[in-house]
Amino acid sequence: MGARFSFDLKCVLLYISVLLLLVFLLKYVWNKRFLYYYGSKISGPFALPLIGSAYYFTGGAKVLYDKLWQICEKYQPLAKIWLGPHLMVIPSHPKDVEYLLHNFVSKGQLYEYITPLFGHGLLTGTVEKWKDHRKLINASFNSKILNSFIDIFVTHAKSSLDVFKEFCGKGQVDILPVFLRINIDGICETAMGVKPGTLSDRYDYLDWMMRAEHLIMVRMFRPWLYPDFIWKNTNMGKEQKQLCKKSWKFIANIIKQKRGEKINTLHNDLKKLSFLEYFIDLTDEQQKWCEKELIEEAQTMVFTGSGSLAITECYVLLMLAIHPEIQEKIYEELLTIFGNSDRDLCFKDLSKLCYLDRVIKETLRLFPIAPYIARLLDSDIHMEKYVIPKGTFALIPITYLQRNSNLWSEPLRFDPDRFLPEQVATRERCVYLPFSYGSRNCIGLKYAEISLKATLATILRKYKVTSCIYKSVEEIEFEFTMFIKPTRGSFVQIEERIR
Repeated sequence: MGARFSFDLKCVLLYISVLLLLVFLLKYVWNKRFLYYYGSKISGPFALPLIGSAYYFTGGAKVLYDKLWQICEKYQPLAKIWLGPHLMVIPSHPKDVEYLLHNFVSKGQLYEYITPLFGHGLLTGTVEKWKDHRKLINASFNSKILNSFIDIFVTHAKSSLDVFKEFCGKGQVDILPVFLRINIDGICETAMGVKPGTLSDRYDYLDWMMRAEHLIMVRMFRPWLYPDFIWKNTNMGKEQKQLCKKSWKFIANIIKQKRGEKINTLHNDLKKLSFLEYFIDLTDEQQKWCEKELIEEAQTMVFTGSGSLAITECYVLLMLAIHPEIQEKIYEELLTIFGNSDRDLCFKDLSKLCYLDRVIKETLRLFPIAPYIARLLDSDIHMEKYVIPKGTFALIPITYLQRNSNLWSEPLRFDPDRFLPEQVATRERCVYLPFSYGSRNCIGLKYAEISLKATLATILRKYKVTSCIYKSVEEIEFEFTMFIKPTRGSFVQIEERIR
C-alpha cells in the first residue's frame, strides 16, 4: 500500500511539473506572440526551434561576415534572423537606418554578453546610464584638450620609426602589433595621463582583450551558450573569465597609479585635466560616479580606442600598398606642407592634410571597424510593407551600406575623391556610418581623426609600403569579432624613402 502511494505521488508530481512547464511555455509564447506573428511576415533564413537561424553561421567568426552579407543581399531591403529567442531585423535602406538610429538608443540584451569585458559603461550601458555618462564625458572631449594631444601622437609614431626601419628589406611583415603598441602607448599617455613605460603589462593587456572579444563573438552567435550557467562551465567561458579578470586589474592599476600623483588643478578646470583625471574627479570629489563606473569607462576608452585606431591604420597601409599612385599623392601633399624639413607635425598642419583625410575616410568606408551595430526597439514600427514589433533587435549593416552597389558606384574601387565636399553633399545620410549616427554615435570621432592623421603622416614621411599580402580590395576577407580584422593578417613590405 505504501509503495502504491509513493508511486502515485511521484506520478502526481510529474504531472504537476509537466503542467507547470507547459504553462510556462504557453505564457512565454503568449508574451512573444506579436514578435512571432510580425516576424513571420519578414523574409529570412529558416529558423529551427530553440536555436533559430544560428545553424546558418556554423564556422564561427571567419564565415559570419560573409553569411550576414548574403542575408542582406538576398532579403533586402529588410531581412530577419532568429538568434535563439531574439528576433533580429537587418535594414539595408538608408532612410530606414536613419530613422532607427535617430529614434532608438537602447542596445538591449545582446550587449549583455559584452559586459564581462566592458561592464555597463558608455558602450554597453542602459539608456539612462548612457545619457548621464555621455553628458559628463562630453565635457572632457573639448577641442583644447584634444588638440593638445597631437605632440603625444607624433612622439609615439616617431618611436616606431626604428621598428619600421628594421622591417626594410625583410619582405612582408605584419604591422598590426606595431600599430597596437603605438596606440596603447598613445591612449595611456593622452586619455589616462600616465607614462606608458610605467605599465609593464600594457601589451599583454591588448592580447587579453583581443582574445576575450573573440570569445564574446563566439558566444553571441551560439544561442545554446546564452545561459550563464552553461557558458561559465565551458572552457571558453572559464578562459574569458580569467582574461577579463586580468584586464580589469590592469585598468585598476592605472587608476591607482594616477590617484597617487598630485593633480595640481581645480576639479572644475576641465581644460587642464586628462580624461582619467576628470573621471577620478567625478568619482572622488564630485561623487557622481562610483568606483565601478570609473573603471568601466576607463576600460572602454583604453581598449576600443587603441584597438580601433590600430586596425584602421593597418587598413590604410594595405590600401596604399595596393594603390601606389594614391600613396604618392599623399607623399606629395606631405612635401607641400613640410618640404625637406624634419620638423614635427603640429596642430596647424592637420587642416592641410586634405588628401590624407580623404584616404582615411575612403578606407573607413570599405573597412569600418564595427561592421554592424544593434539597437533594441522599445516600440512598434509601422513601415510601408512591414510592422517591426517592440522587442526586436535592429542590426545595422554598416559594411553592407558602405559597399552597396545601389548606393555607391563601383563600391569596391578605392577612390578617396568620393569624399570631396561636392561629392559628400550629394549623398544620403546613413550611407556612410564608420562612427555610427544619431545621439549614440562614437564619442571618440575627433580624437580618432587627430590621432590617425598625426600617426600616418609621421610614418609616411619616412617610409612607404611597396606590396602587401593582397592584390585587390576583393581579396581581403574578414574575421568578424568586435572589430573587423583581415583573416590573413596585415602583412606589407616596407621601404625607407630616400630624399
